[in-house]
Amino acid sequence: MTPNAQSFEVQERERLVRIYRSLTGDPDTAEDLAQEAIIEAWRNKHKLHDPSGRWRWLSNIARKVYLRWSRDRARDYRRMEIVGQDLSNRLELMEDPELSIELEREELATILDEALRHLPAETRSILLQHVVEGMPQADIARKLGISEGAVAVRIHRGKLLLRKILLSRPDYVGIYNIGASPSSWQPTDIWCPFCGLDKLQGKLDPATDTFMMKCPTCTPSPDDQLINGSNIGIARSYTTLNGALNKLMKEACEYYGQGLRTRRTQCLSCGTTIPLWIELAPDSECPIKTSMHFITAICQHCQEESRSLLAGHALSLPQGRAFWKANKRIRMLPEQNVEREGRKAAVTAFESVSRSAKYEVVYALDNYDILLINNR
Repeated sequence: MTPNAQSFEVQERERLVRIYRSLTGDPDTAEDLAQEAIIEAWRNKHKLHDPSGRWRWLSNIARKVYLRWSRDRARDYRRMEIVGQDLSNRLELMEDPELSIELEREELATILDEALRHLPAETRSILLQHVVEGMPQADIARKLGISEGAVAVRIHRGKLLLRKILLSRPDYVGIYNIGASPSSWQPTDIWCPFCGLDKLQGKLDPATDTFMMKCPTCTPSPDDQLINGSNIGIARSYTTLNGALNKLMKEACEYYGQGLRTRRTQCLSCGTTIPLWIELAPDSECPIKTSMHFITAICQHCQEESRSLLAGHALSLPQGRAFWKANKRIRMLPEQNVEREGRKAAVTAFESVSRSAKYEVVYALDNYDILLINNR
């Protein structure tokens, strides 16, 4: 490697390793991915036309490297069949290739960079110095040879203009919750995984710890929610609907997974240990209007009820999340009742809307074991 390449690596490598470590949870993988991104960037250095945007350019390369690695892992998941009691031990060893809050911050930084480029040069410079670098208004005024009041006015106008630019992009408003009212439903880019016909809408309000999502097709009533992750701290920790949904799925996987193994769980409101069971619900309660099994836990102490489709738990598993990520638009299939190894079982399944791909999980109905996970 040439001296210039070494200089490039030293300057950027540490930041890439930190991001990749937060995404993969594995220091060795983080080192490998960072090295791959640096090499790919060096090979394509002739495509960097604006040196001031080098980190944004490298971030795009790093994101592609990570997504390529994620797709490779998803293909590995499809080849796995997990049977019997060994399931829980193997799941603990599997990392989920979903985007973390760190990547959300990088994506938001990219969006802000793009919006800032539309501001007048002087306004952009003043905003960056004051907001990003933390330079006092008085120092900026002395540097530019203008009054402090003039700097304050330009900062105010710059923020208003930046907000107007961001709000002119409805995809930013919905996906990243920019300028959105916490009390109203906001659009997202996420297809409903149950019907596959419409994109989800969501609410995310840190002040009231509210996080809910619904599908205009599956839950047309204004009072209905398809997904409810309120009052468990998720809304206070995440700034985007996408990130909150990823976190909720991981929490649901652990909460209901442990409950299915022990048939007991903790009430989310008062912490009391309560029983958990699987029951067959009528057509009217299911998104695709066919009877399906639900996981249910009701606290007799505070009357709090936790309820999730069995298929929802299947989708929250690492293999399910990988399937959804690899197939952006999926739909839930009707449950099938089968016999497996002489035991009554329920088959929950999802399929891709756009291509031939299917994910299914087989649950034993006598002791709630997962008998098979098939991702093909």
